Amino acid sequence: LELRLGKEAVAETLRTGYAAPLLGPVTGLVKLTLRTAAASIGLFGAHMLAGWPGTASLVHLSLAACGLSGVETDAFAGLRQLRTLDLKQNRLAEVRRGMLAGLVSLEQLDLSANRIERIEEGAFAPLGQLRQLSLYFNRLSRLERGSLAGLFSLQELDVRGNIGCGGSGQNTSKRGGGC
Repeated sequence: LELRLGKEAVAETLRTGYAAPLLGPVTGLVKLTLRTAAASIGLFGAHMLAGWPGTASLVHLSLAACGLSGVETDAFAGLRQLRTLDLKQNRLAEVRRGMLAGLVSLEQLDLSANRIERIEEGAFAPLGQLRQLSLYFNRLSRLERGSLAGLFSLQELDVRGNIGCGGSGQNTSKRGGGC
C-alpha cells in the first residue's frame, strides 16, 4: 500500500497529532510520501508519526521539501523496516547522533539540498546496512574523522556541490575519509 498526502492532510495531522480520521484503518503501509508547504513542519519528532496507523511496516518514507529544520533524537525509532528515507530539499543544518536511531534496515538515505554544515561523530553509527548516502548540495567543507563511522555497507557517497567536497560538480563517490 502506498499513500501520498498533500499539504492539507499533513497540516491537519500535524495540528491534531492523529491521522486515523483522515486515513481510516490502514495496515501494511509500505510507502508514505508527505508533501506540505515549504515552512510547515519545522522540528520533526517521533510524535509526528505516532498517530499514523501502519507506519511500523513502512519501507519507504519521503519527507522531501517539507520544511524540516531539525529531527529530534529517536524520531524514526519505530521504523525498523525502513529501507529508504528521503529528507532532501529541507533546511537541516546538521546531522546529529541519535537522529537516525532505530533505522537498522536503512539502505538509502538522501540528505541532499539541505543546509548541512556539520555531521556529528557517530551520527550514522546505527546505519550498518546503508549502501547509498546522498549529501550533495549542502554546506559541508569537510567530513570530520568519525562522521562516517558505522557505515560498513556503504557503496556510494555523493558529496558533489559542497564547499570543499567535489564542489566542481563532478560525481564524487567515496568510502570514508575526508572530502
